[in-house]
Amino acid sequence: MDRDIEDALKRILSRLQQETSSEETSSQNQEWTPEQREVEWLLRHGIPPRYARAMAEGVYHPAKGPVTAFTQDIVNNMQNGRGLIISGPVGTGKSMILGVVAQAAYRAWGEMPWDYPTALYLNTYQLYGRLIRPDDEGSPKTAREVPLLLLDELGSAYDTPYGISQLDDFFEQRHAKCRSTCVTTNMSAKQMRTDPRWSRIYDRLKQSCAGIELTGASRRGKQ
Repeated sequence: MDRDIEDALKRILSRLQQETSSEETSSQNQEWTPEQREVEWLLRHGIPPRYARAMAEGVYHPAKGPVTAFTQDIVNNMQNGRGLIISGPVGTGKSMILGVVAQAAYRAWGEMPWDYPTALYLNTYQLYGRLIRPDDEGSPKTAREVPLLLLDELGSAYDTPYGISQLDDFFEQRHAKCRSTCVTTNMSAKQMRTDPRWSRIYDRLKQSCAGIELTGASRRGKQ
């Protein structure tokens, strides 16, 4: 078969498969309850299943006050590129807060097209993969431009000079485009501020992100 014809047929088949998948999703969408649709939207935008389902059930968190203040004004915060730096020890509920924020974004923009990339959850490993291996891990452009980025575990990996320089450039681009970014980290605000490796990134994030610092022992298994 002529190579050009073969390529054309492949493109047609791929488009038909995408259209079929879209129709199936649309049909399934109509059968979901509002709660199911919310959870599915969160999952589609990268929120881990544990946090997506937990938020749909309304889990309480000790940081409820500042988190509620941020989420109640989520539209204005996203439009103005404001975010959160959520720091604290392992198991204190930082990732769960990202689920709360994602849920608020969904509810604020509930009439948007199903696939519209309003929010995106990534951990540091996934983000770095997009930055250095975009063909394998996904587009870095989406991460740079999505209106709300939820980045988990900043500082847990790739703390080499090169890795940190890549992250610094990434955050600078999001800041310049006025994109809202919420990050979690096991480092305290003081550690980030005084560590020469992270102080530049911390200073950049603080320009547009409010800080929430959690303390105490791990709450895992206690909820």
